[in-house]
Amino acid sequence: MCRVEELNSRGKNDIKSERKINKLNSILRDSDVILSVTYYDKRMNASRQSFNKTRTGFRTIKHEILVFLLIMTIWDAAQINKPEPN
Repeated sequence: MCRVEELNSRGKNDIKSERKINKLNSILRDSDVILSVTYYDKRMNASRQSFNKTRTGFRTIKHEILVFLLIMTIWDAAQINKPEPN
């Protein structure tokens, strides 16, 4: 990126070059802001997705525990109805 002082030392179309450089500088500043916002947004999406995966994993574990308790309850009920061996 050129600076205005460097253009003035060259001496060709100073005003036009200065305007172009200022325009380029403003575009670069705007694009830096856009890139940083995009990067921040991607990081937020990544953390949001990992949080959702954690919640889904927790639901899965909770579901497995409930299924295990249901199976154990049915198994206990089946054991009660069996006659005990002598």
